[in-house]
Amino acid sequence: MSVYIFVEGETEVLALPRLLGSLVGQGTFKTPIPLYGAKFLRKIGKTAAAILGREQDAHVFACPDVAPKQAFESTRWSYQDYAGLQDVLRREVNGELRARVSAKKADRALDRFHAHPFCHDFEVILLACPGPLKKRLGTTSDITKHYRSKPEDQNFDDYPKKVVHRLFRKFAKRKYRAPDDFPRVLEYATAEDVKGMEALCPRLRGFLRDLRGLAGA
Repeated sequence: MSVYIFVEGETEVLALPRLLGSLVGQGTFKTPIPLYGAKFLRKIGKTAAAILGREQDAHVFACPDVAPKQAFESTRWSYQDYAGLQDVLRREVNGELRARVSAKKADRALDRFHAHPFCHDFEVILLACPGPLKKRLGTTSDITKHYRSKPEDQNFDDYPKKVVHRLFRKFAKRKYRAPDDFPRVLEYATAEDVKGMEALCPRLRGFLRDLRGLAGA
């Protein structure tokens, strides 16, 4: 079995291996693959269908951000919410599968496709792990009062990455640098921090649960 995880950007590529631990990099779970920004919905159908058709035991996870949905208005990829984006992802992959194989084979292959959009950019994880984030910020202040208690409910106009930038300016007195800061925050995270993050981010918890289920973890 091979598991492919398609994400929108480098932050997810950096963070997911740390969250998934030994699952990534052992052959079964491939290193997350970015399909950048608006290209995601345009490419995921053909990309996922090619893998699912070629590898009979492969699973594909599609994890684009829900925002910004405005970029797809008046297109065939238009959606309004999380469930709508899930439907778009499954429709794109289903259509490409049926163009390649019989309907029966397409249905079986589609069972190995997992649509798990992320509600926001992956900095939502940092807001859900305030202890490790405070260590990186170098503060003992209560940073949680600067954003919503359930980070996945953060307003799209004040999305998690924007909040994290603001926290770094306020407490660390510098800019947030994702390639350096994101993995360093996760280095501070304990198993309890990860449990707390999953409790605050139910959509992310569902994604991790399905991945662990495939691994028997």
